[in-house]
Amino acid sequence: MKKIVLCLTLILSLILCSCGGPVPENKDFTDFADQWFVALASSDSLTLNYTLKNPQAWGIQEIPECLYPFSYDDLTRQGTADENLLASLQSFDRNNLTGEQQFLYDILEEQLTSAIEGDSYAAFSEALGPTTGIQAQLPVLLAEFDIGDRFDLDQYFQILQTLPAYFSSLLKLEEKKKDLRTLPCRGTLENIVAQCRKFLEKDGCVLLRETFETRLDACSFLNEGEKESARARHEECLQKYVVSSYQMLADGLEKLLPSAGENGSLSSYPSGSEYYQ
Repeated sequence: MKKIVLCLTLILSLILCSCGGPVPENKDFTDFADQWFVALASSDSLTLNYTLKNPQAWGIQEIPECLYPFSYDDLTRQGTADENLLASLQSFDRNNLTGEQQFLYDILEEQLTSAIEGDSYAAFSEALGPTTGIQAQLPVLLAEFDIGDRFDLDQYFQILQTLPAYFSSLLKLEEKKKDLRTLPCRGTLENIVAQCRKFLEKDGCVLLRETFETRLDACSFLNEGEKESARARHEECLQKYVVSSYQMLADGLEKLLPSAGENGSLSSYPSGSEYYQ
């Protein structure tokens, strides 16, 4: 979700940069910003779908078709990538940029500086959470996934099929945090487990079925037979991939409860206060 917000911020900034001004536009800087935006927008299929209607117009030819699993090591390596990107940004002389480009420069510098400060706290990464965690946001993100053509439909199914591997990576990250003693407190984990259980017990797939049906009705590029096949495939994916993923996550987190602290938050852990500063 954070990537989606950042992408939208960059879009607005890039539009402003194209408006021109008394100082000539620095094309190299614009190209740099465009490349960063493209890399961010195309980092996963959900972000891309929410960000761009026509990725090819931005030169994106290799379109991701899934959510990619990640690991603790991936998070720790992100620091080097962010530092290299900040160095590239700061190689531009801010005084030689238009006012609009300076505005974008400041946004990017602030984002990267903040990211670099947080990169050293990979052990405190909070991919899961009662309100902002991916397990809470995913049903809504999937329900609002735009299906404008056959590729979008196939991409949507690909996302569903890769959920088990993605959720498995989330669980492995929490298991790593157990070893590092940076698990959330027991109450937070219990809330996340309860949320997953509620999704399973209250048939959280109802929202996905209803919204998929609405989007499917609008798919003029499919005939009735193809729509019926898509409905059957969707139901199979919900049961085989979505339900199983939430079940796996709930069961896995439940096993970690004995290792979680009884009270307090991450700020009570060593270096925890610095994480929030």
